[in-house]
Amino acid sequence: METTRHPSRPHSEDMTDTADSVLVTLSCRTCGTTAQHTSPPPDWAQLHGFDDCVVWLDTAQLPQPGAHHRLHVRHPFHASHAVPFWVLYRPPRSALNGWDEHPEELSSSGIVECRLCEDRGPDGRGQQLQVQILRAVSLDMIPERFPRQSTAPRASLPAEPEGMSLDVLRWEGFTLRSWSVQSDLGQWALYLKQHAQHRLILSGSWGFHDSTIFAGCRILTASEADARSLR
Repeated sequence: METTRHPSRPHSEDMTDTADSVLVTLSCRTCGTTAQHTSPPPDWAQLHGFDDCVVWLDTAQLPQPGAHHRLHVRHPFHASHAVPFWVLYRPPRSALNGWDEHPEELSSSGIVECRLCEDRGPDGRGQQLQVQILRAVSLDMIPERFPRQSTAPRASLPAEPEGMSLDVLRWEGFTLRSWSVQSDLGQWALYLKQHAQHRLILSGSWGFHDSTIFAGCRILTASEADARSLR
């Protein structure tokens, strides 16, 4: 872990008292790699953010703009005060066990834009941070916040490996398709049916040095939806 602060500012939870130069990076506990770069979003997505390398410590519902919350973060998380970052929010039960175990929490999940306020120091196997919430978007509102006009209409969909078993979850218009390789790395894609059309709204990838989400709105053609057994 590496943290820097402007020496003239006090250590405080208040945004106005937080150093402009606060920087947090965390190293892999296995190999020591420190993440400083995240791949740009694919053509269909409008943003990238962090998945389960971030744990919400003090809220059981989607955070609201203006609020301050505490996060536990681990590698490959990295952030600075100067640049806001996006984080996936799942309610407590699905944060612990996944949407597969608690699909009813899909409707109360979302993506949240945060600003780093304070580094509170080591917290178990990671670091504890204080953040301010800038924007929060529930999953079913992603198409409205990131309309298709902002997305390349024929952008490639997330690739699905041939010959590999996929886990498929369907719940009230949502379809989650996920796959993994020996539990070491994996990917998932979340589709939402609205107005008789299927939309790719969120995808994620995970591994030793990866915990990434991408969000946007890519409307599927009928043949694309059929190929993924969406309904």
